[in-house]
Amino acid sequence: MVLMTLAFVVAARVRSAVDADRSRPHLSLIGLIILAQLAGASRVSSQSTSTAVVARCADCTLTVSRVAQLDQRTIASEFVHDAVSIVQDSRGRIVAGPLGGFASFAVFSATGELLKVIGRSGAGPAEFRMIGAIALTPHDSILVMDQILHRLSIFSPTLEFVRSVPMPQLRRMIALPGGTIVAVADLRSGSSVGFALHEFDLNDGNRIRSFGEDVRLSETPPMHYQESKR
Repeated sequence: MVLMTLAFVVAARVRSAVDADRSRPHLSLIGLIILAQLAGASRVSSQSTSTAVVARCADCTLTVSRVAQLDQRTIASEFVHDAVSIVQDSRGRIVAGPLGGFASFAVFSATGELLKVIGRSGAGPAEFRMIGAIALTPHDSILVMDQILHRLSIFSPTLEFVRSVPMPQLRRMIALPGGTIVAVADLRSGSSVGFALHEFDLNDGNRIRSFGEDVRLSETPPMHYQESKR
């Protein structure tokens, strides 16, 4: 629960910073790198509040505090804690997942009350084989990455399935204004080799550019990414 709350606060505060100043997209990239590192953390301090200095940014600090506790008592399966993504939309709703089985995610109220569980195992619309990352667009559409099916499913702000877009395996992602996403991924083809961050078009899934050559990815990816390659 500590890791889930920690990731949620980071996601919410980074998103607020981007919304407040869209002329500074680097803020979202800092948040993306932080989230990628948090997702792979094996242990997190149980203290309710902590502060850390962001690497390579002497003037940046990250303050983490508990703001909500998600009610899992009404969910049949628990969250996969080493892979969980937690984001908050402009209405205050909290989107979190994957649940056990990697085929569904949950939507909560701003106070942590369960509103809806979305998804099931399969390859059809609103179905998943292995949810690996969840993000929100600036207009509260939900983006859900499937690591096995290699596609990004898009849900409307009213929680209805809209469409799927072919996409390579992404570890973490943040949606930007204009219909693109920036993601942490280890791509090994063409001009993307050697870069940690990649921008993709949400309309067709095509890669627009790659950058971040000085960002180191973890040499050992989380367990669910290893399993997806079997």
